Amino acid sequence: MPNYCIFKMKAVGEKQNLDKFKKIIQASYDYSKFPETGNAENTKHFSRIYTADVCNEDDNSLEINGYCAWSVWACMFNGEHTYFDDFKDSRKNVTCIEDVTKELNLTVEINSEESGVSFSEHYIVKNGKIEENEEMDLGYNEKGEVIDTFYGRKFCIT
Repeated sequence: MPNYCIFKMKAVGEKQNLDKFKKIIQASYDYSKFPETGNAENTKHFSRIYTADVCNEDDNSLEINGYCAWSVWACMFNGEHTYFDDFKDSRKNVTCIEDVTKELNLTVEINSEESGVSFSEHYIVKNGKIEENEEMDLGYNEKGEVIDTFYGRKFCIT
């Protein structure tokens, strides 16, 4: 059983592109049933995103709370130790945040917390380029409660 990572994200861009982004991050897939595409709709998707619930939406921004396996890096990005890197040659609809933000002209900020291994992530990706890539160990007080995490911070992008 993987460790779970909670995340919150904010995407900024044009409404029609935010709607496309929402479909990608919320896409369901099952390669055991659809070995070629992952789903009947033949749609793009990230890997191992278990929930992605819209909590705030307007004409130029979208906020989503969710959880994924292991880390945001592993499930949404391209690079070493990512599902995209593992699956890009065998699963044609798997995608990564760099490609999606470039294609849809979006800026996305993501804050996460993974309490099993005790780390937190912060990313800003703008039009395919990673502008912020931070990770820190979670800070705890004497009661064992988390006191410092990117997940609890406000978004930087507007």
